[in-house]
Amino acid sequence: IKDQRQIVQEIETRLSVCDKLEETITAGLQQSEALRQSILKHAFEGKLVPQNPNDPPASQLLQRIKEEKANREADKVSGKQKGLRRANGLTSVSLGKVHKERRDGKETGQNGKQKH
Repeated sequence: IKDQRQIVQEIETRLSVCDKLEETITAGLQQSEALRQSILKHAFEGKLVPQNPNDPPASQLLQRIKEEKANREADKVSGKQKGLRRANGLTSVSLGKVHKERRDGKETGQNGKQKH
């Protein structure tokens, strides 16, 4: 019985330490979240770094981003269209495509269709 009481006492001591650690961690997480919100607020208000009066307004930056994105999308589309082109009724195939097909065991004829 004496040994059991010592074991129970030791467990209670350790559980008490665990409870205090849990409280400390919870408080730290709450403080961290409050700090995060404060940093985001200051960032959106432009108070984290000195502002350059020569910088263009955000609306111009957003417009430039939209234009660059549209140009990238157009480049992707035109890049896909370069693979196969028709000229005078013949299909031309890019060298990269021919190389890939030969490597993969396929062979393309003049009409662009796979030979059997």
